[in-house]
Amino acid sequence: MLCFPCKAGLPAKAANVIKSRNMLRDIPLVERVAGALASAGLHDRAGEFFEETGQLQRSLDSYIKGNAWRQAVELARRNFPSQVVDLQEAWGDWLVSQKQVDSAINHYIEANASSKAIEAAMTARQWAKAAQFAEILEPEVAKPYLKRVARQFEESKQLEDAERHSLAAAAPKLAVEMYTKASLWDKAHKLATSYMSEREVSMLYISQVH
Repeated sequence: MLCFPCKAGLPAKAANVIKSRNMLRDIPLVERVAGALASAGLHDRAGEFFEETGQLQRSLDSYIKGNAWRQAVELARRNFPSQVVDLQEAWGDWLVSQKQVDSAINHYIEANASSKAIEAAMTARQWAKAAQFAEILEPEVAKPYLKRVARQFEESKQLEDAERHSLAAAAPKLAVEMYTKASLWDKAHKLATSYMSEREVSMLYISQVH
């Protein structure tokens, strides 16, 4: 009678019956129901089933296969701590694939996947957050990201923020060009003379004339 729900295509009901009747020690029956859950695409329920019977690796594998990332991370924290970082990154990747980029950012941070966190923040148009993440990187690694952030601030007419991130990227020329395009000559000249050589300033002004 217990196998009837499986045959009827209702493995979740079978799992509930087994748990309610405290039959989790019946390994052959548990294996049969777990297999039915997996076949039905209910990998998260199969993961719960394996976890309840102490088959923790199989539980983790099922959670991962079913994209049940919260359960996978929680199980890993208790039993497989060395896998938590990789799981957080995989969770972030899955969220990005589902167009849930905002939600992915914190998982990338948890995974120390700084570049992915920055890209996700940029995709989500969270420029300030992207810059915040970039600023903790090695300067040479951070520069391309900070330049992209500066350009985005320029496009949104937040020129002071654009200037700040251009300077953080060691790219004062970007800020000077930005101010000259905006006809803010005093700011352009002040920056140019503070951060660029006389020759660079001259060449910049000549290029602006042409």
